Amino acid sequence: MVKVFLEGIAILIIVIASVRTLLKLLRSLKSSGHQQHWVIIRLDLGLALALSLEFLLAADIVSTAVSPSWDDLGKLATVTGIRTFLNFFLNKEVDQLVGHQLCFEG
Repeated sequence: MVKVFLEGIAILIIVIASVRTLLKLLRSLKSSGHQQHWVIIRLDLGLALALSLEFLLAADIVSTAVSPSWDDLGKLATVTGIRTFLNFFLNKEVDQLVGHQLCFEG
């Protein structure tokens, strides 16, 4: 039950972030300085995706903590590795976008 709840939160974050990103993207097309707006838009979406990955990882941990078998632990290790890999590179890109954003402001 907790796993489904956490996965639902992750999906909700992705849906809300996607809709907000699309709306911001459409608004930015009407204004000048598209590139600066797109950096902010990508940054917001990246942060939301990183947050949703954390909730998905929590859901996997909760489901495995109940009655773990070696097969379940292996799957958890694989999924955790993949999500950690994705999160690492997503955070790296977010850091680059923050640096890029600071260049626009500075």
